[in-house]
Amino acid sequence: MGTRSALISVLLGGVATAWGQAAQEAARPAPTATNPGPGLKPPPPATTQPVRDPRLEVTPTEFEFGDVWQGTPCKREFTLKNASAEPLKLMADSSCGCTVPTQPKSPLAPGESGKFTVTYDTKRVGPAHKKVTLRLADTRHALWEIPVDGEVKPIYAATPSNAIVFDGLETDSVAAKTIKIENKYDKPVPLKLAPPAPGETRFDIQLKEIQPGMEYELVATTKPPLDKGFNRGTATLATGLPWLETLQYQVSANVQPRVIATPMRLFVPSDSTVPVQQTVRVQYRTDKPIKVLGVRTDQGPVEWELLPAPPAGAGLAAHQVRVTLPDADHLPTRGAQLTITTDDPSPEFAKLTIPILRGGPATSAPTQSSTQPQAVPIQRPPGAAPVPAEQKPATRPSAPGP
Repeated sequence: MGTRSALISVLLGGVATAWGQAAQEAARPAPTATNPGPGLKPPPPATTQPVRDPRLEVTPTEFEFGDVWQGTPCKREFTLKNASAEPLKLMADSSCGCTVPTQPKSPLAPGESGKFTVTYDTKRVGPAHKKVTLRLADTRHALWEIPVDGEVKPIYAATPSNAIVFDGLETDSVAAKTIKIENKYDKPVPLKLAPPAPGETRFDIQLKEIQPGMEYELVATTKPPLDKGFNRGTATLATGLPWLETLQYQVSANVQPRVIATPMRLFVPSDSTVPVQQTVRVQYRTDKPIKVLGVRTDQGPVEWELLPAPPAGAGLAAHQVRVTLPDADHLPTRGAQLTITTDDPSPEFAKLTIPILRGGPATSAPTQSSTQPQAVPIQRPPGAAPVPAEQKPATRPSAPGP
């Protein structure tokens, strides 16, 4: 136990010394995979045993590139030798698109050697635990796995996130968000905002210099009208570094209707012989609450009632409306349209329409059993005039008993 503690102390002391020496360096050439730069250490050895078929010899057996700075060229060459008595038809693939192998010579004759390379994309920041697999091309059987491990350190780190995301916006919303970008390199790296790409018109993006070459703020402001759905943009910052010319930060805004009625379609089973019930969910934002005032179809009033509302969450709430739809025989062949009226001031959301279609087997519970119908009251807003008698839906007779 004492020997182990002493060994750990020695290792930690060595790391601390390396960091102290790195802090004293004022400048240095661009980093490479074999010379990653001060303050960067090799990773621990792999903890899992990869596939290693004795028919194929691979040198070296792994790709451990240690700690490297973002954008550092990271490539390694491997030698393959066919140690079997038969030709090997080889192919190489990887566990992700950031790890790219070239294809080895194939077929590889008995005793013959060949070379191929593996490149890791260090523009992606963070730990790397990938692998490249050499397979038999005809059966895809794995002969050898090469682990690819290391850590890519960011030149600049962004907080609270490396992307700017807007949620809960409307098409006319003007909103702004900021991320802080701090230099993690050991010398200043001035940043400059590049012009937006053609067609990126939904955001105004500004770069504010807090400390030259060391600290910046990236500010994105929405520019209405926004498109419904996802609006996307990219902030591109030029670094002046030959091995990492630009940094990119994604900007997006998710614009969804403030009020949504689901499902988008209602179906009356084509084999239904009694009215059926469906539940419609009317979702709205809690900062702009609404009320359901009425429900009808283009064929006249329908029976409906408000069910207990589900719990609100994440700034959203909903009304649940149970409606009673006619059976298939009393629904026009072309279908019908359900309209839900609300007290929302916007004409877009004051009336929500849902098509009613015929089709499919009975999946919704009918409003009556085989002998007795289930009455559902017609709901009207307070103070509304009663529905004229000639507009009230006729009560269907109960189905004959068994």
